[in-house]
Amino acid sequence: MSVRKQIYSLYTLIAACGLLAGYLVAVPRDEVSPIYLIYPPEVPADLTFGESLFPDQQPGLVSSSNMAMITERNDKAPTAHMVRYWCPRSSNSWGEIIYEWKWDVSWQPELAIMKPNLHVFSELDPFARGEFYIATESTRDQWLLMLAMGENKSDTRLDREIDVTRWVRNSRYLRVKYRLKAQKMMYHPTPNDPIGFAGAHALRQHIDRPIQPPYAMYLSLWRHRPPEPSLNQSASER
Repeated sequence: MSVRKQIYSLYTLIAACGLLAGYLVAVPRDEVSPIYLIYPPEVPADLTFGESLFPDQQPGLVSSSNMAMITERNDKAPTAHMVRYWCPRSSNSWGEIIYEWKWDVSWQPELAIMKPNLHVFSELDPFARGEFYIATESTRDQWLLMLAMGENKSDTRLDREIDVTRWVRNSRYLRVKYRLKAQKMMYHPTPNDPIGFAGAHALRQHIDRPIQPPYAMYLSLWRHRPPEPSLNQSASER
């Protein structure tokens, strides 16, 4: 190969690498962020948004795709109970549900605590997967992957309060997205009672377990940070 051809090949390789690098930078990719648990302060929040499945009151629901709301009953238990949640509508296909909460532009919280609600039962369905995302103006409206479950990951549920202040403080909204996938049809309490592809589900809520606030998922905002110290810890330290 002549020197001229070698130089030409080198420039072609450099140009191709540059185009590839530019493509990787330009293509939006989900970032992964650590989750920090927090104990809510005793001071009541100034503003709270909540979604409830008992009754079905979901004012923040924006869209759902390939998702089914399941009502699970067990009248044969010592104490009859009812559970409701969202799960994929079909096997081995991702389902998605999105919520959004908005507040006035002049209202800038100094503390924001959210309680998500995601469950993955890998011991019952090894192929079950669950992902939890948020998006705000601080993330430039890009989805931020907060947690992925399943696929041999140690986390199996996320249903405790987390600190989302850093993403909410300079925003006027919070969007939440759950992505779920499962393979097996679940049955309860007998093999003749199918309940859905519930190996991965979101917003699990019991009608006979009153909680405060009474939501399957919620966001609480404080205009001023309460004086009581709050304890943060990484989700990996649970």
